[in-house]
Formats: sequence, structure tokens, C-alpha cells
Amino acid sequence: YNISKSEHTTVGVTRILSGLLIEILDSEGLNKDTHKVLTQVYAHHPAILETLAPLVITRCLRSSDDTSLAVFSLVLELTLKLRQLPKLVSKLLMYLRNESPELKVLVSDQCCSAISKTVLQIPRVQNLEIWKILLYHLNNDFIPQFLKGDGANCFKFWSVCLPFLSAVITSGQLLDHNVPEPLVVRIKDLVASTFTDVVVRLQDSKLPESARILFERLVADLLEFVDIFSMYKNIELPDIFEFKEKLLADILKSGKLGGFEKLVEMELKGHSKHQVELLKVFRLHFTSRPSLLHKSGNFTLEAVDGGLEEMECEEEDSDWSAVLLYNMFVKIQAECGDYSKLTDQGLWSRSRDWTDRDSELGKVLRTEISDLLNRSPGKITVGGLEKLPVENLSAVLQLAASLISLHYLTSSPSHESAILLARCLQDTHIFRYVDSCVLLKKIVEVDLELPSCLLDRIARELTRYQKMLTELETGYSDLGKEVQGGRMNYVHLVTLLLARLVNLPSSAQERRATADSLATKILKSLMKMAKHDMTAKELPYHVKSAVAMVEMNSDLEGKTDKYFNKVLAAALNTEEGLELVSKLVTSGEQKFKSLVNFEVLSTAWKVILGTDLNDDQTKVATLILENVDSSQLATLLEGDSSYKCKIARVLMTIRPSDENQLIKDKLEGMLLNILQDDLVSREDKVQLLIHLSEARPSPVSASVECACLSLLMSNTVETSVYCSADTATVLNSFVRNHPVRAAKFSPFVLEAARHHVQHVAAAAGEGTESLLRMCNTLLVMFNSFKKKKSDWGSLAPYLVGDLMTALLAVTAQQVKQVLVACAHSLLSISEDYTHEYISANLPSAANEMFKLVLQDFKNNYKFTGRDI
Repeated sequence: YNISKSEHTTVGVTRILSGLLIEILDSEGLNKDTHKVLTQVYAHHPAILETLAPLVITRCLRSSDDTSLAVFSLVLELTLKLRQLPKLVSKLLMYLRNESPELKVLVSDQCCSAISKTVLQIPRVQNLEIWKILLYHLNNDFIPQFLKGDGANCFKFWSVCLPFLSAVITSGQLLDHNVPEPLVVRIKDLVASTFTDVVVRLQDSKLPESARILFERLVADLLEFVDIFSMYKNIELPDIFEFKEKLLADILKSGKLGGFEKLVEMELKGHSKHQVELLKVFRLHFTSRPSLLHKSGNFTLEAVDGGLEEMECEEEDSDWSAVLLYNMFVKIQAECGDYSKLTDQGLWSRSRDWTDRDSELGKVLRTEISDLLNRSPGKITVGGLEKLPVENLSAVLQLAASLISLHYLTSSPSHESAILLARCLQDTHIFRYVDSCVLLKKIVEVDLELPSCLLDRIARELTRYQKMLTELETGYSDLGKEVQGGRMNYVHLVTLLLARLVNLPSSAQERRATADSLATKILKSLMKMAKHDMTAKELPYHVKSAVAMVEMNSDLEGKTDKYFNKVLAAALNTEEGLELVSKLVTSGEQKFKSLVNFEVLSTAWKVILGTDLNDDQTKVATLILENVDSSQLATLLEGDSSYKCKIARVLMTIRPSDENQLIKDKLEGMLLNILQDDLVSREDKVQLLIHLSEARPSPVSASVECACLSLLMSNTVETSVYCSADTATVLNSFVRNHPVRAAKFSPFVLEAARHHVQHVAAAAGEGTESLLRMCNTLLVMFNSFKKKKSDWGSLAPYLVGDLMTALLAVTAQQVKQVLVACAHSLLSISEDYTHEYISANLPSAANEMFKLVLQDFKNNYKFTGRDI
């Protein structure tokens, strides 16, 4: 900016900055750098930015990138704080008068949103003033020229005025019961002027496409405003209402929404007389808006036929769900002629019937379910049903969904149809309205291996009421024959049913006798099925029945004893048999415990060691070790050395006691052996020690646990890395889970932590990710020191010194930040006098770093009790 061009010898700062800003904007345009400059001007010289606001906004409206939006929002924020928004609008439009006629500006949707948020925060009077200013410029700078055929050079006013006007109408707080009467008169005049001078004059004009969309959006906003305003203030505006009716007719005739989407949406929500026609014409446009389909009792189902499958269901939208279900029954009736009664709209039009199972709709559905059980259903398509929240539908609508799903499964068996029926049967009570055995057969007879979720849902429903149990117990002979024949759907179902019968809640005593009788019949059918050799596919179901026998305390006599021992023998070498062994071991009955000899336990132990050892298997292994004598225990623990990590994991779960001293000694020796074994991977060692540190109380002595940690961190056979993120994790787990033990061995913990910090300094050039993970773990451990400040406070200075050395070596900024946080945490537990000791023993470079960290700690981290 050339100051010498000024007529005065002295130029003020304001003028210099203004000239610089103009030159920057002209030469650089809007980018991240100019945004930073404008932000600084906003912070220190807001008056300058307010003066140049029209220029800046015009530049913002030339593009729609993020920087332009940020600058635009910055100017609006300034204007809002100065309470000068009407003045800004006026200055902007006056500035546009002097700009080139070819200037192209565009108010993006993001800018419109920013304008709406701003006008929402200003007084109503200012919004009315802005409305008046916009109408003045439209009537003087655009409409006359456009109607004369010279509008091509003045669309810049149109592109700016209409978005501002729409924002004022929709977000200006003018729709309120509490608007005072003087303002109501002004609003009414402005509405009339907008309608007469803008809407009516331009409705038949041939505006360009982009200008036409802006105009249609303004009209939609104005008509919505008038509807609400007239209702609140009881004002009649017949000309506008007549115009709206004609406009809707024209929209339906053209079949084009354009910018009138908001108007059509308002009509759909408001149940206008055009609702049916609008849905028919614009159904596909609103396929993602099911809430617009209907919000009253007499909904128009034919209007939306054919598009519902494409819609995304809104949660808990019963109206939409009823529309979809009705539509499906209409389609099914057209496809195979079924459910003609359910195509009556009158059945579905009363929302209160959707919750009452004894309503007319509920009774028709129950009748149709009974009829379905007595015929072979035709194939149907059910697109869209999977989108319904069938688990949360009201009772009758859920029954309707269950009927469709049942028809779908029995006519077109598939995994998808089975899963859909399982979802529908949750709390549907469908078995209460039909014969349970007949419905059960209808489902399990399908040519498909049904998933467990569906069969378990059926078993749950069958045990809920006495009515279903009685029907099953009475009619089980036919079901039993299918079980004896090895029909897997039947076998799977009755074993799930047996488990639920055995575990009926204590509140269901009135069902107990029937349940026991039914359980006995199920066991007999499974025993007859087992007369032939058990296949691998059948074995899990027989194991479930044997477990049920233990839980029922069945008498082991004759055929029952033979069957039970056959199942136990077949399952013993499999993972399925572990559940049975566990039940036998924990059984309180001697007749079952006597079946578990050392040979059975030894076999089960070998099976467990051959698995991946999950929590359930670990529990069974623990039960086995707790139920053998010392000699048998020694035999079990002297197994294959390749299983020693798994054995150690199991031993850690046994609570230490005087009786378990042998287990403790064995575990300690095994852990030390594993940590020194080069054939065991570092990952296995880490996981083993994490399990050890998480065990409470610790199953080994403190000295052994520390020795294991030391061996892990000194193991350098596989890798040259002395410390790693994994070793830091183990150390942290030890300190946090065993704080008393860690404090007792604080010298060891201190030395281990120092080695990790020194490793960070030595490995500064390695991958940032591993170092960052290690440092974050150390930070968690150092923070835990605060709980035992008396134990760790005197040791913290040693770590602080190492951290300063590491800070000098590390180059990654993220790692530096975590190391500084570690230093702050340690300084918070150390005494003030130790700071001088740390400083005196550090090299000069590290000492300078310490001074900076200490100063930052005192200023921003340390609690002083001030400014409270």
C-alpha cells in the first residue's frame, strides 16, 4: 500500500490497515492466510473490519469453499456483537450498486445457515428493519429492470436479497404468541407488500433456473409463515390463501417440486385436501421421509403403494409401520389370494386397535394365523419388513408382522426368513391363540436347518404360560416320534426346551408339575433316539440332555443309567463333554459325583489343554484341580511341556491357601521356568504376566512376581530391545493391581521404570507409534503413584532427571508432550526441595530443559490454592 499517494503527510493507523487489507484481498483473494489476517483485525481493530464488511462479504459470496464460509461467519459475528446487522445489509446492497453488473455472487446453503443463526439472535425490530430494507432494494434495484428485460445485469441483488429475506421470515422470531400488537401490524404490512410487490409480480416471469429455485423457496417460506401467523393472530389473508391453492394445483399438474419441497412437506404434515394427490405424485421423492406419509387416523394407503420398501424406517413410528404392514397384505392378496379381510382399510385406520389384541384387527389376525396352519401357503415377497423395528412394535402390529414372517418362512424357507421370524416372535404371544403343537410343527417341518436363535425363541415362548405347556405335554407323542427319527430341527428344539423346563423361575411353581412331566417325555424320546450310534452332529444335543438330567436329579436306573453313561463316554474326548464334567463335579448328589473318577478328570484335562482355553474351559480346569488329591494333582501337572503356559494360566485362577501350597509352589517354579525358556514367545510371556498381575490376591509370592518381571525385561535372546511397550504394560499392571506389593519393592519398580525412560531416549529414532504407546503406559503408571505419595515421592526425582535427558533426545512432538506430562505427574508428588537437587545433578542442557518444564509446571499444573 503506497502511503505517498495520500494527500496528507500523516496517515492514521486505521487508514493504513484498511488500505493494506484492500490490497491483500485484491492480490491474494480469500485463503487461509488472509483468514488469519482478518481474524487478527477482528480481534484488535474490529472497527476496520466493520467498515470493510461489504467488500469482504462480496468476496466471500464469489465462492463456496470453507475459507469463504469462515470469513463470512466472522463478519456476521462481528456485526452481531456491534448490533449493526440491519446497517450491514443496507451497506452491502448499496455496495453492490457500485459493483460491476457482471458480478456473480452466490449465497451457499452453509452461508444461509449462518445467516439464519444470526437473525435468530437479534431483536424482532431489527428483523423487521432488515425485511423492509430488502423489499426496498428488490423493488428499486431488481424488479423494475428485470420486467423491462434488463435483469441480466442485476441478478446480484436477487441472489443476495432472497436468502436474507428467507432467513428473516423463517428464523426472525416473528412467529410468536407474544409478539406485541404494534409489531403485528408491521408484520402484516410487510407480508402484504412481499406478496403483492414480489410474489405476484414475478410468479409468471421467466426467471433463470437458479433464480427460479430461490424464488420458489421464498414463496414456500412465506406461505408457511402466513399459515402459522394467521392461526396465531386470527388474521384472514384470503388473497394469499387463494394463491396457495392455485399454486398447489399447478405443482400437481406439472409434477415438479422445484423449490416448493417445503410447501409440499407442510401440506403432507397438515393433512390438507391435496394430501392424497401429493403423495401419489411425489411418493418417490419422499421415500426417505416416512414420517411424512401419515400422521392421522384416516391415512391414504393406496397413495403410497409401491414405494414403501425403499423407505428407511423411523424408530417407534407406528403410523409408518401400519402403512407398510397393510401394504404388504394388499400385495400378498394380489399374489396368492390370501388375507382378503386384512386389505380392508377400516381395520387399520384406528390407532387404538394397534395395542389391543382383542380389537377387531387383532381378532382377524388371530383367525388368519389359525387358517394359515391348515394350508400350504403360496410364495410371497416381503421387501421392507426387515426395516421395521418389529421387536418394539405395538402388540397387534407385531402379531401382523409375525403372520407375514410365518407365511414367508413356510413358503420360502431361508436363513433370512428364519431370522425375521425370530425377531417377530419376541413377546408376540402368538402361541396363546393357536394350538402350540400345530404351530410348532408348521415351523420346524420346513426344509431348512433352523438357526438356534429362532428355536430358542420358540422354546422361550412355549414355557411362558401353562396353556402352551399343557398342549405340548398332551400332544408330545407325535413330536417324540420325530425326535426318535433323528429329525434335527425337532432334536435341537426339544433340547433347548428341556433346558428351559429345568430352569423355570421360582415364581412359576404352578407350571412345575407339567414341566417335569414334559421334561421326562423329552428325555425318553432322546434316549430312544440314542439306541443307534451317536453321530458327531447329534452328540451336543445328547450332552445337553445329560446336563439336564443332572440338574433334574434324575434317577440313574436301568435304561436311564445306560443312556447317561453312553453319553458321558461318547462326549468325554470332546469339548462338548466339558460342560457335562463340570456339572457332575459340582453336583451335590453322590450318584453323579461317583461317575467322575480320575480317569474321567484326566481325559477332560487333556481336552482342555488342547483348546484355546477360554473362560469357561478355565473354570472347568480349575474344578478338576480342586477335586483331585495331591498325587493325582502332580500327575496332571506333569503333562506335556508345550502346555505349561496354559497350565500356569489355570493355576493362577486357584485362590492361594494353606491347602493349595503344592499348587503355589508348582506355579512359582513353572513361571520362572517359562520366563527363562527361549522357546516361549515374548507375546505369550507378556500375556501370562498380565494375567498374573491381574489375579487378586496374587497366587505367587512378591519376590517371585518381581523376579518374573525382571526376567521378562532382561530377555534378549529373541530381540535386542531391552524394554518395549509390552514390558511397560506388564510393569504398569503390576503397580496398579498390586500397589502394596509394588511399594514394598519400589527400588525394583524404580529401576525398571528408569530403564524404560532411558530406552525412549536411546530409541528416539525408532517408530513413533511404539514409543508413544510406551510413554502413555508410563504416564498411567506415574499417575497411579499419586495414590501412594508417601511411598513414591522420594523416588520421583530420579525419574524426572531421566525424563529430561529423554526430552532432549526425542524429536517426535507427540512423544515430547507425553514425556512432559510424565514429568508434571512426578513433580506433583515430589517435595519442592528436591527440585534444586534435580537441577544440581543434571547436565547443563538437561538442566535448561528442566527449568522450562518446572516453570510450566508451576504456572499451569501445580495447585496453589489461588484464584479460587
